[in-house]
Amino acid sequence: MAFIDIHGHYAWDIDDGMPSLEDAKKALEKAKNNRISTIVATPHVVSGKHTLKDLEIIKDRIHDLKELARVYNIEVLEGCELFLNHDYLEALEQNIFIPIENTHYLLVEFDVRKELGNENEVEDRLYEIQYKGYTPVIAHVERYFKDSLDIERIQDFIDNGYLIQVNATSFLGYHGKHAQKFAYQLLNQGLLHVIATDTHRCDGHRSPCLQEVFDLRIRHGKEGGASYMIRQRGWYWYLSGEEAKLEKHKCGKWMYFFEDQSFAQRICEKAIAEHVCYECKCTDMEVQLAPTGVICFYLNGDDIENHKRVIQFMMDNDLIRKTKTGRYYNNSFKFDDQTRAGEYGADFEGKIKLDEFIDLKTGRWIREEA
Repeated sequence: MAFIDIHGHYAWDIDDGMPSLEDAKKALEKAKNNRISTIVATPHVVSGKHTLKDLEIIKDRIHDLKELARVYNIEVLEGCELFLNHDYLEALEQNIFIPIENTHYLLVEFDVRKELGNENEVEDRLYEIQYKGYTPVIAHVERYFKDSLDIERIQDFIDNGYLIQVNATSFLGYHGKHAQKFAYQLLNQGLLHVIATDTHRCDGHRSPCLQEVFDLRIRHGKEGGASYMIRQRGWYWYLSGEEAKLEKHKCGKWMYFFEDQSFAQRICEKAIAEHVCYECKCTDMEVQLAPTGVICFYLNGDDIENHKRVIQFMMDNDLIRKTKTGRYYNNSFKFDDQTRAGEYGADFEGKIKLDEFIDLKTGRWIREEA
């Protein structure tokens, strides 16, 4: 099986992509190792900045890339990534853009540094492209949202005939946890059409990685969602497919400290499989070079039923330690806001404690309300 990468800045010394011919060679070699057989070269074209003369220079460099890529048995197709700023009409009227290999598909982007704009800044511009006879392929949609994904708006894009592209690197967490969460949410809800690399470098987090993303372990859940395990940055993350339900300033975790890596991973897998929580993680002891690690079960602090599910799961699996007399330790739930504020050790004071839910002596429930 081979992959097609429809979004990549492999052409060198032409935009913020490959800085040199040598970098382009290394990127093509890595693409080959990722089983990428076809690349759409998509250098940036900025409305109001680039001219028709600039476009010819870009096309010449794409031609050079085509010749180079033959050495790696990779086919290169012509394209661009058109930045839809306030000068977009000028670019459209003067045909300062390159559709994908002379088809009616055109890769477009908005400013990833800020929240997706209003209707005049987005929908009107996409409509003008469609009116001109092209189908917009919206690049890295998951990166345009900061706190929550606007599912209704993305569905409207699809209903209007636009295509949704998500970066492979977002699934790996290289654009932050929000972009990662949104990428999986789009995948789970069937709201993406293409995963592409958006390659800019020959190594590091902006290099070809389609094979790595394809190899992610994906298991379909009982309720039509999907669960995932991702190993990154010193953690094993286990996601239920419903982790978008976690709210930034309400979210927190119950914790268990462990010494056995395989045990911790089995517990995380079991918690997600049994729908105990939306998301959990455990320390990657090999990466962190730590003799002990921690398991975190994530939920919203005001979700009493979820607290009860997690606490029951922890009791059933001996994840709450006891004193010599058999009394449960009065563990605390820790909000993520407290973690972000640097509250550790003596500086941490739990706002929700285990004795609000169970009798620490008997383990019986004392809080029954939902």
